[in-house]
Amino acid sequence: GAPTGTYTAVIDPTGGLVVGLSDMRILDSITWESLRVGSHLVRQASWMFIDANLPQQVAEAAIVAAGPAGIPIAADAVSIQKASRFAGLRFDLVFCNVDEAAVLLGRKKISTDNAARALVELGHGAAVVTHGPEGASWANTQGSGHCPAINTVHGDVTGAGDALIAGTLVGLNRGENLGGAVTLGTKLASLALGRAGASGAALQARTPAHSDTSSKKENP
Repeated sequence: GAPTGTYTAVIDPTGGLVVGLSDMRILDSITWESLRVGSHLVRQASWMFIDANLPQQVAEAAIVAAGPAGIPIAADAVSIQKASRFAGLRFDLVFCNVDEAAVLLGRKKISTDNAARALVELGHGAAVVTHGPEGASWANTQGSGHCPAINTVHGDVTGAGDALIAGTLVGLNRGENLGGAVTLGTKLASLALGRAGASGAALQARTPAHSDTSSKKENP
């Protein structure tokens, strides 16, 4: 056996992350064959989401499986260390911060203004690149834009990135364009930031009505 994966975050009084410790070694034992029991769910899905905690071979198999079914794949680069697992792969939508974007692009660094567009030029269908308090940039083959962060009193930074990803995917599933979807994701991220240990129920209760206020150059 192996210990369950864990993530431990130490948060300072302002809600900032002091140190994060993860032990996800058990995920390295996952194979695509072990996931076949849920293959019927792939055929029914609107999106498939994976992250770089999974072995590269699983990500490669997911791309192969989703292609014939016409299921778009969204991927999260997770960290600078793990982003390299996805460096040779191409996704319909990739989420990362600017440092992880540099790893995916094979560069030492990339400007925040160009990161999302560079990932699309590399072959990804779309990209969302976060810049902390500066918000998030996005790009696809139709255009690009920037969604500013919402000024929020930080309760706990844990989960803000996950909330942004979830909100963006919900927006896309509702038929929003990418700029509108990232705006929704940014709103959910601000709600997660504003609470210590935000729960799904708490976020749902506080989610505002959605309207697209992003800066965008995308065709409808």
